[in-house]
Amino acid sequence: LKLSQTIAESPDINAKECKSWNWLFAAPGQPVREAVRGRLEAEAAAQVQVTHPPKGPAGRQDMKGFGNQWSGDAQLFWRNEGADRELQVKWNATEAATGLRLGFTRAGDYGAFDIYLDGKKIGPTVNLYDTRVTRMEHQLTTAIAPGPHTLTFKCTGKDERSKRFFFGLDQIDHTGLKAAPKPSVATTQAQAVRDRITRLLRRAFRQPAEPATVERFAKFAEQQLAAGATWETTMRRVVSAVLGMPDFLYIYESPNPGSKPAGRQRINDFELATRLAQFFWSSIPDDTLLELAEAGKLSKPQVLNAQIDRMMNDKKVSRFLDNFPAQWLQLDRLVTSIPDPKQFPYFYYHGYRTSMHMMSEPLLLFETVLVENRSVMDLIAPDFTWESTMLKANYAGHNRGGRDVQVQLFKRVPVTDPRRGGLITSAAVLTMTSTPSRTQPITRGTWINAVIFNDPPKPPPADVPPLDESNEEDLAKLTIRERLAAHRKRADCAGCHNQIDPLGFALENFGPTGVWRDKYENGREVDVSNVLFNQHKFADFNEFKKLLVQQKPRFVRGFIAHLLSYALGRDLGPADTPALEAMAAQAVTGDDQLRSILKAVALSEPFHHKNTLYSKP
Repeated sequence: LKLSQTIAESPDINAKECKSWNWLFAAPGQPVREAVRGRLEAEAAAQVQVTHPPKGPAGRQDMKGFGNQWSGDAQLFWRNEGADRELQVKWNATEAATGLRLGFTRAGDYGAFDIYLDGKKIGPTVNLYDTRVTRMEHQLTTAIAPGPHTLTFKCTGKDERSKRFFFGLDQIDHTGLKAAPKPSVATTQAQAVRDRITRLLRRAFRQPAEPATVERFAKFAEQQLAAGATWETTMRRVVSAVLGMPDFLYIYESPNPGSKPAGRQRINDFELATRLAQFFWSSIPDDTLLELAEAGKLSKPQVLNAQIDRMMNDKKVSRFLDNFPAQWLQLDRLVTSIPDPKQFPYFYYHGYRTSMHMMSEPLLLFETVLVENRSVMDLIAPDFTWESTMLKANYAGHNRGGRDVQVQLFKRVPVTDPRRGGLITSAAVLTMTSTPSRTQPITRGTWINAVIFNDPPKPPPADVPPLDESNEEDLAKLTIRERLAAHRKRADCAGCHNQIDPLGFALENFGPTGVWRDKYENGREVDVSNVLFNQHKFADFNEFKKLLVQQKPRFVRGFIAHLLSYALGRDLGPADTPALEAMAAQAVTGDDQLRSILKAVALSEPFHHKNTLYSKP
């Protein structure tokens, strides 16, 4: 209760700054601060989409450092490098308009652009050069019909004083909209209390609350108002109480009304809305999902497909990009990885660890595969990677790179060397599966089996003794493969080691921080040769990586199993196997783009069913 009170009283929940609370905190009769009608934020992919990757990167740029002129404190920035290049965006107009008002950024390195609406040039050339970083509005008079539209910005050159050809679009406003109808009857305070609490409880409980529950909260609010509390203070106290309710804190999947005691039942539309929101947004359903659920339309195939696409295009999908790959790859282990400062001094910079940059590399790879809807095999062997100067230096085994300890500056770079690129050879994975002083082939092999192929080996026998490291002089002459040979000789250990060792020893060329090595510190050659899955021989790491790519069915099935388990919030069971096999077969035969797989999971039978074993009271 104390936690919920603290959250509700937080200044971060501010009706003047946080628009999502305006509808609740604005007193009856006072204007509610809402988003500007007809406005689309150019940097919000859910509202405005770049139709195809232009020459030069384009994406969201934070503009808070340049003042408060920019709507949403951000813009769509295009790092254009020359004339005759185009950036095209598309959006859907929800109502008819008589014109557009475009918000542009002007600066000393911006270019000049012609504007095309739905393929036809409109208006004069816009010169975006200015000696200061500022904002301008450009009015276009043209009929805008409801439906899809495109705007193309073609660079015609630049002002002779400009240094570059850059471009920035803040927002697209639809002008000349018909006036919104005014309410014919004023809402009483009692009705306003109940209307807003009804809406609040539906969002918090993820389904409509019982009338008795709404009335109980309404009576509490009226008591607060009668005692002299302001409207905002009253609503904050209501929020505090709601946040402590079991219906908010727990997700219930109860038997369907009138159903007989049984295990597997189809979820209702409200339960589907919750699953979708938890899966894609790590949050509660928004009003759109809840309204479709209340109308009984959410589970209809056409509607559901459209909602899944909308959710994957929404900026809230960034929570999925933060949560799933970090959990799947077990990146939390990297936080506690502390390589020996004497052996690996380049890993540290005044107490700052390169691991903070290491963690970003696989996360950026995963995000790129989703945003560009690439094959999930790019998670294993992509033709690009992301690197900062600090991370690049770590791979080279020195610390003469950048010192990006406050802001990480990553850039996308092509990859031609199979030793770089992909999750398995990322410094994050290689470091977190090592000890402070040496590599751990068993840990690395176990990680690949569990994470990449979703086939974790059994725990080792309880009586396996630790490695004898008492004779340091003799151990210093051995390779790690020779040190671990004793474990493989045990009959009860051999089976698991045959599964683990080829994968773990294949990575022995990568040291404890991911730096490539051909020899150990004692001068002995690194030998990675082995037999993968008891049938595929390889002599070096390059051959091993080619074999991994050939194991697409194993990886795809394991990856989808991880995704499905994450989406359901539980371990998979035998009843999930048919759906898992069907999704894996579909992906292996060609439909292996990440967005397609995510949609397949959200449309699968396990995702739409629940287990409700219960006893009659």
